Amino acid sequence: MISNSSNEVKTSSSSKSILSAAYSRLIRAIRELNLFSDNPFWSPVLNFDEQVLSTRLFLILISISLLGVIGYASLTVRTHDVTLNKFSISDFERLEARYSSTINVPCTEVSIPFNKFLDLSPQFHQVCLSPFVRKKWISSLFLINATSHNILDFRTFAFSHYRSLRLLCHLARQAVKDTHRTFNSTHLVNRNTFSRALFNEVASVLSNYLQQNVLTNEKRTASVLSMIIAQNRLFSALRTNYYIKSVPGSKRYVTYHGVYLEVNGTNESTCDCLLKGNQCIYPAGAFYNWTLPELGEAAKNDPPPLFQIPGMMAGCIPLDAMRQSTLECLYNQSCINAISLQPKISQPKALNASLSRFPLNSTIGSIFDESLFIESWQNRSSFEKSYIPGMMAGCIPLDAMRQSTLECLYNQSCIDAISLQPKISQPKALNASLSRFPLNSTIGSIFDESLFIESWQNRSSFEKYYAACAPQSLSYNYKTRFHLGTIITMSLSAFGGLVVAGQLITPSILKIWKRIKWKNQQRQTHIELEILKMAPKPINKG
Repeated sequence: MISNSSNEVKTSSSSKSILSAAYSRLIRAIRELNLFSDNPFWSPVLNFDEQVLSTRLFLILISISLLGVIGYASLTVRTHDVTLNKFSISDFERLEARYSSTINVPCTEVSIPFNKFLDLSPQFHQVCLSPFVRKKWISSLFLINATSHNILDFRTFAFSHYRSLRLLCHLARQAVKDTHRTFNSTHLVNRNTFSRALFNEVASVLSNYLQQNVLTNEKRTASVLSMIIAQNRLFSALRTNYYIKSVPGSKRYVTYHGVYLEVNGTNESTCDCLLKGNQCIYPAGAFYNWTLPELGEAAKNDPPPLFQIPGMMAGCIPLDAMRQSTLECLYNQSCINAISLQPKISQPKALNASLSRFPLNSTIGSIFDESLFIESWQNRSSFEKSYIPGMMAGCIPLDAMRQSTLECLYNQSCIDAISLQPKISQPKALNASLSRFPLNSTIGSIFDESLFIESWQNRSSFEKYYAACAPQSLSYNYKTRFHLGTIITMSLSAFGGLVVAGQLITPSILKIWKRIKWKNQQRQTHIELEILKMAPKPINKG
């Protein structure tokens, strides 16, 4: 046991001695490192100590220089210019996303028609595609004796009401068509190819411009039309804004203005079509038991109408009244059935004696004299003691229609109730879920705000724009730093030159430094001698 321990101690001591000796030799080698001992130019003029100092200075300068080269190579940014003559749209988008600030892609065609890359088409309100604006439905509402009804009665102006609605739908379509024609003949002028994001922004601006332009133009046209009707005092053939009566026994005629009631909360006032520019309206209904109002007085709704059409307004001018009506009735099948004026067409059949109250032997004369062939009086209407929702009567059917709503047309019962010709099949009520407009929106507000347009379908195509632009060249530049391999190559290339320069310059620097140091020492010695000479000498007392 004692022998093993002593061996371990000896082994440990010998290892430490070896490491210590190696460390000492390494330190001595570093201290005595001499790169100029075999230099044919400097070895003859430098002693050993100067050669060692020159080596140390050389290594310091070489290290600093290499660090400078590496730092310069790492921080230097190079600009690369690239030009492509063949590239796809995907190449363009990829490079544009990467080098958006420097890419340059000129268009072959700098002027591109809008219709080559932008297709903007509206989706009109369903009422403009429905049977309510077709001739079959409108013709069924025509009554020869329309003016014999109360001016608040929908039968007075129902024909004009829906003709006005048809007119507005036609104007809306024509306005969009005209604007499209102008829009499609306009060109987009741009020298360089748009990016997809910028193209989408341009397409959005163009589509918004088209929509605003078509609305502005048509609102101006409608405003001018209403002003012309009002200022020229045009007479409605339905006697809704003016009524002419001859003076008995003379050739003179007296003109009376249409007057309507206005209800503001609990207060009632009158509205004169002349004074209010044909803007008077009142909810329309079906008046079967009505009394002829005094001329010049407000149209009466007493006794109340048997049926009111939701949203339909009566007014001075059908167009203006229609514009202030809503489409509520057209969303209700009952309302649609109510306003239908034509019964269904059926084939004649043989008479049934059981259906007559007259004896079989009654003469035709007796039947005519007693009852004018009338078996009984029967109310065929389904106007169940309510107003026609939304339908307004007014001075001018156009104005009354504008101030009416489409409420009745959303209700099949209301449509059935206002039908005056039951011979035709009743139109189906409009679907309220297909419209973005509230049920109580007036027809005028729908027309003014959107020309009955529910939405616009913007189908812009960047691919079509790119094809029309037809770019033939693509150029861009980008900046990069040197890669690690390049930095190493540059450092190795510089190292050879630095070694040669260092070997030539370093000893010279050392010589100059020693020369300066020697001169400083000589100057210091000279100064000390001068000081000693000027110092007072001691007095010899002997």
